Amino acid sequence: MQNNYISLEKTLDSMEKNEVKKVKESPLKGILLILIAIICIFIPNMLPASAYSFDQPLMIMLSLIFILWGFITIMILPTSYVYSKTNQNIVFKNVFFDQQESDKLVNIITSGDYSEVKKLKNAFDRGVKLRLAFTKDRTLCYVQALIYIPFQYIIKTNAVQLSHDETNVLLDSIQ
Repeated sequence: MQNNYISLEKTLDSMEKNEVKKVKESPLKGILLILIAIICIFIPNMLPASAYSFDQPLMIMLSLIFILWGFITIMILPTSYVYSKTNQNIVFKNVFFDQQESDKLVNIITSGDYSEVKKLKNAFDRGVKLRLAFTKDRTLCYVQALIYIPFQYIIKTNAVQLSHDETNVLLDSIQ
């Protein structure tokens, strides 16, 4: 199945820096965890220990846990997007609809009549996913439809930017 649609994240990545910025969290937390692990290795050497003490093995185990936690924290840094004009984070939200509603949802996105979203049958998971990226003050909003085929979601529409009025109608009808 050939799919030439662009994902919501790629759309936000391709925008200019003066409009949307991609922000990664600082690796400082991971570095601090690794430093705590190094300190845990040297603490038992500074304290007097008896022959049957389990302080040293416990500290070595703690240091290994902190080192792993620190490296994982450094490698997997959460990414967020910030709308530059209002300096607000962009929130992602997924709304699921019944599988039979896929054509209706695509028609709603292409026509721009977002008040019709109320009439679609909701689902808990799978089916059709309406993916939203918006700021809390509703100045920026993108929508995209994805359809579930076994084991993955396929993008059904390109990301569409909504006006302020369309954003208000859509978010009020979803919540």
